Amino acid sequence: MNIMIMNIMILSAAFGALLFAGVLGCIRLVWLIGRKHEARFGKSVHEGPGTIEGAVFGLMGLLIAFTFIIGAATRFDSRRALITQQVNAIETA
Repeated sequence: MNIMIMNIMILSAAFGALLFAGVLGCIRLVWLIGRKHEARFGKSVHEGPGTIEGAVFGLMGLLIAFTFIIGAATRFDSRRALITQQVNAIETA
């Protein structure tokens, strides 16, 4: 069971890292497209991207926070199970 928990934690961390890298890549792509449009149409193109970036980074922060919460809850549950096993072993002895 312990190996299964570690695999889930590793997979969730990898998924979070891939999502983070994907979002950063998309932001970079949109930035490059914006520069291309700026050269073509002028400075009026850059009026709204700050709001979008703020929303994306806010959602990424929530995703990272939930990932840490899930990991902490898993470690807490496994620690509680180990303590219960040790108490039962002490009672038996």
